[in-house]
Amino acid sequence: MDFSPVLATTKEVPGAIGRVVKTDEEWKAILTPQQYYVLREEGTERPYSNGYHASKDTGTYYCAGCDLALFSSEVKYDSNTGWPSFWQPLSER
Repeated sequence: MDFSPVLATTKEVPGAIGRVVKTDEEWKAILTPQQYYVLREEGTERPYSNGYHASKDTGTYYCAGCDLALFSSEVKYDSNTGWPSFWQPLSER
């Protein structure tokens, strides 16, 4: 499963965006099947199934659906859940 480029090396602060409206066909064209399942069908990936929970890379985490900057790696912590965890969204920084 490839969520690239979910993590990018930038210091941009997120701006407000409006609601993203797309048809199911449009979402399926831009998202991988796993991304579609998680973002559009309220699914979840198995814990520890990707490398982001243990990643020490610096940068910003973005929404795979709308490209909104969500979290900085500076506020990432190990929650021992198998998913990346953050204590503060970029919108509150």
